[in-house]
Amino acid sequence: MALETKQYLQDLAGPQNPNTSKEENPNIAFREKQAKQINNERVNAYLDKLPDGVELAKIPAKYKGSVQKWAFAKKSEIAKLKLGIKNTPAGSPQNLQLRQMVQEKESAFENLNNQLTNYHTYKDEYLKTSYAGNLSDANNPNKVNMLSGIYTDKMDMLISDSGDLMFENDGGAIKFNDLPDYTVKDNNAAGEILNMNEQAFKLKAPLSKGQEQIYRLKLNKMMNNRDTVKSLAMDDFIMEGGLGLPRDLIYDDSRSEELKQIVTDSYLDMFRNTALDSYNTNQSKGRFNSGTASSRKYKARLDNINAGWEALGQGDPSVLNRTLSGNDELVPLEEEEGLYTYYNGSKEIVVDPNDPNDLQYILSGQNIPDDMWPKTQKPSSGDAQSLIEKYSE
Repeated sequence: MALETKQYLQDLAGPQNPNTSKEENPNIAFREKQAKQINNERVNAYLDKLPDGVELAKIPAKYKGSVQKWAFAKKSEIAKLKLGIKNTPAGSPQNLQLRQMVQEKESAFENLNNQLTNYHTYKDEYLKTSYAGNLSDANNPNKVNMLSGIYTDKMDMLISDSGDLMFENDGGAIKFNDLPDYTVKDNNAAGEILNMNEQAFKLKAPLSKGQEQIYRLKLNKMMNNRDTVKSLAMDDFIMEGGLGLPRDLIYDDSRSEELKQIVTDSYLDMFRNTALDSYNTNQSKGRFNSGTASSRKYKARLDNINAGWEALGQGDPSVLNRTLSGNDELVPLEEEEGLYTYYNGSKEIVVDPNDPNDLQYILSGQNIPDDMWPKTQKPSSGDAQSLIEKYSE
């Protein structure tokens, strides 16, 4: 805005005696007032713009009336504030205060619009998830009941002065931004579990320590978020009712790591048992390839392998290596003392001489008929409660 210099007075009143005062020439005062008013109107017009309001398409029919009532009241307040702005000098304390109040009202519109947009999106996602049967059984039933009431328009909607959405019933009110999340069934993780179980079945042999470690790593990688762990624990992908874990363990965020360990161990036990069942079923078929060697020859070789396996448990692989045919060989594993790598043709298998199940890899590699193999037993994994006690110690 131009300063009140002599040139400024001349611009207002036209060519005349520059010493003429405003009192002596009323035209100067009038034109100055008019210029300031025009300036204020231009500044106000540039800075002030009534909000477009809320998009009613985002609002269920039940709530449109209350939203429209709120929006009308807010627009009326803004209009009154802007009238005050128009009648105050631009940049004055009162003008700035009124502007700040207008900004607060307009921010409330923006806040409401954003929350209605999110509400529309979340509602659509929730209803689709629920209709498809993909709400996880890991969800707290009380929270699901509340969410279903909100997203099916069973609750009343309130709007705060700042544009926050709230939902209310006889039990109280909750802000939209404070609504709890919900867990969706992790069908992708369940598919991976089923594939891993199928791979264990196709082995037709008990899992080695090395294979168990690989399965454990895959499970840990898969369960990198809490919702996946909860879904694998509670949803009946493999067995009805999930793993049968107590709900207080599922809901307690402070026990997340404990829950993950229990779920991992439970599925690892399932893989072990599947592999063992497959092996024992295959054994029961009684296959015996007697066309190239007699039963007594295989029995003698089996005795030698058993003797070598016993020596291996004492840390001496030489006895078993002398027994192995072809280029098969057992080599101590550098990474972990007491374990050995069994080289069988192009295969490399880590075996533990303290695990009786691992003997099966030697027997298989040496083509010992599987109906002559010693029977193996399923590991005692314990029930869900024993796992909880194990990891909560």
